[in-house]
Amino acid sequence: MADNKRSDVGELRTLLRRPDVQRDPRKYLQAVQKVIACMTLGIDVSKLFSEMIMAVATPNLVQKKLVYLYLSNYAQTNSEVALLTVNTMQKDCQDRNPVVRGLALRSMCSLRLPSLLEYLREPLQTGLGDRSAYVRKTAVMGIIKVFYIAPHFITELNLVDILYQMLRDKDPQVVSNCISVLDEILAREGGIILNSKIAHYLMNRLRDFSEWGQCQVLDLLTRYSPNSNEEVYDILNVLDDRLRHANLGVVLGAVRLFLHLTEHMPHLHKDVHDRIKVPLLTCLGSHSPELVYTCLQHVQLLLAKETSSFFDSYQTFYCRYTTHCNGPRDKLLFLSEENTGIYHTSI
Repeated sequence: MADNKRSDVGELRTLLRRPDVQRDPRKYLQAVQKVIACMTLGIDVSKLFSEMIMAVATPNLVQKKLVYLYLSNYAQTNSEVALLTVNTMQKDCQDRNPVVRGLALRSMCSLRLPSLLEYLREPLQTGLGDRSAYVRKTAVMGIIKVFYIAPHFITELNLVDILYQMLRDKDPQVVSNCISVLDEILAREGGIILNSKIAHYLMNRLRDFSEWGQCQVLDLLTRYSPNSNEEVYDILNVLDDRLRHANLGVVLGAVRLFLHLTEHMPHLHKDVHDRIKVPLLTCLGSHSPELVYTCLQHVQLLLAKETSSFFDSYQTFYCRYTTHCNGPRDKLLFLSEENTGIYHTSI
C-alpha cells in the first residue's frame, strides 16, 4: 500500500512537470485537482510542494483556490520553501478582483508561520481598510489566526483599537466578525467592553444583521448595564419586535436580554413575563421536537420566578395527538394550578 502511494505521488510529480501539461491550462488544472483529491484521501503529497508553488501563478480562480488550499495544509512542514509563495500572495493581495484579494489574504494568514509575519503586516492592514466587505471580513478573521501565532503582533499594529473602530463598519457581517475576534482576543479581560455609544449603535442596527449575527449581538448586550430606568425602557421598546422574529434563537436571545435588563426592577417582572409569554407559546407550536424542548426548558426557568405566568394557557402544554412517542421515556409537560411549576409525567 505504501509503495502504491509513493508511486502515485511520483506520477503526479511527473504529470505536473510535463511541458505539454503546463502549456495547456485545462490539463494543468486537472493535474492540480488530482493532487488535491489525493490530499483529501489522506495521501501525503507534501513532496509536491515545489511543483504546486509553480501552479499558484495563474489567472484561473479555481486553480488558485486549490493551490492555496494545498499550501495552507503543508506550509508548516515546508516552512523554508513556503517563503517562495510570499511574492505571489502579496501580488494577489493587490489584485483588482476582491475575491482574489480576499483569498490571498486568507491563505497568507492560514500559513501560520512566524517567519512570514513581517510580510503579512502590510497586506493585513490594507485588507482591514479595503473597499470590499469580503476582503475586510476576511482580514478581520485573519487577525485571530495571527493572534495565536504571535500575540505581540496584535499589540504592535494596534489591531484591537482598529477592531473597535470597525464595529461601526457599514457591512453587518464585518461587524459580526469583529465582535467574535475581539471577544476571543480579550477573553482574559472579560471580552468586549461595551459603553453606551457602542451598545445603542448595535441595537439600532440589529435588524441589518443576519439571524446568527442578531443572536451574537443580543448575547453581547447582556453585558451592558443601562445608566437609568428610562434607558431600560428605551431599550425594551427598541428590541420589542425581536420577540416576534421567525428565528427561535433570536427570540430566546431577546427574552434573555429582557430578563437581564429588568432583573433589579421587580415592579416590571409581571409586565415583562406577559410580554415574552406569547412568543414562547408560539414557539411551542413548532413541528420540531428540539425547538419545543428548548422552549419548555425556558418556560420551566421562568416559572421558578413567576409561578402564575402560564396558568391561563395550560392547554398549550397538553400532549398533542399528532406527537410521535418513541418509548416509555417520553415525557408530558403540563401546568397544575394546585402545584406551581412544571411537572414530568411518563406517557
